[in-house]
Amino acid sequence: MEEQIESYLATDFEKKLFLASIAYLDNTDDPLRINSFAYSLRELIRNVFERRAPEEKVNSCSWFKKETDNGKPSRKQRYIYCVQGGLSHKFVSDELGMDVLEPWKEIKETIDSLSKFTHVNETTFDITDDECQSLSDEALSILLSIFNMIEDTRNELHSELASHIDSELMSTFISNSMPDIDILSHQSYVEHSEVTDYELTDIDDLEVKFKGEGIAHVSQNYGKGDDACEINEEYAFEFTGASSVAKPYALSIPPESISIDVSSWFGEE
Repeated sequence: MEEQIESYLATDFEKKLFLASIAYLDNTDDPLRINSFAYSLRELIRNVFERRAPEEKVNSCSWFKKETDNGKPSRKQRYIYCVQGGLSHKFVSDELGMDVLEPWKEIKETIDSLSKFTHVNETTFDITDDECQSLSDEALSILLSIFNMIEDTRNELHSELASHIDSELMSTFISNSMPDIDILSHQSYVEHSEVTDYELTDIDDLEVKFKGEGIAHVSQNYGKGDDACEINEEYAFEFTGASSVAKPYALSIPPESISIDVSSWFGEE
């Protein structure tokens, strides 16, 4: 579980803070080990939330409502943004089949429990090994569940967007001239394309962003009349695109965001 959590941490600071938190648990002679662990792990969760859910981006989401006296995002709202960005609750529930809020009660209870142990008194000082093991296991499990929820939501969206990306790519190929293949013949066009891989690169307050690669099946036409000749070739291509969080399926993959590698035609492989 510890290795799984570490794999989700993005910065050196987060990784060092996490390892330092775990190290406290190994010091069984320290009566403050659970207190030190609780404080540092709670701070790790706070740092992850703040990095992945900046205040200004959370505040600009359509689902954001003021929940705190100072107007800053609540911990719950930062968690929601980490998982779904600016996507609406209805889209995430109806289209992705995800209940983002269902785990929140347990997450909140665990964070509150960690907070309790940051205050040292007779009930939180020098707790038993079994109590320490139970609390630390629960806290680490909850932290991993947060990362898993983020990944599960993106996996579901990844699956739902796949067919839309295929359609939008073909629409772009059909509706636009592509400079990369225009140089190959007097008339070159993509007959069809296949996306071989793509990934979601970001879900923020405004857009769902993605990039990928595929194979373009290109028809290259030469000559006229009896001298007409068609050559069919396959070329790898890369692309980037985006959609609005308000309309995630209305994708935009403009021609300038597609790069077709035709180096094989010129013997440059």
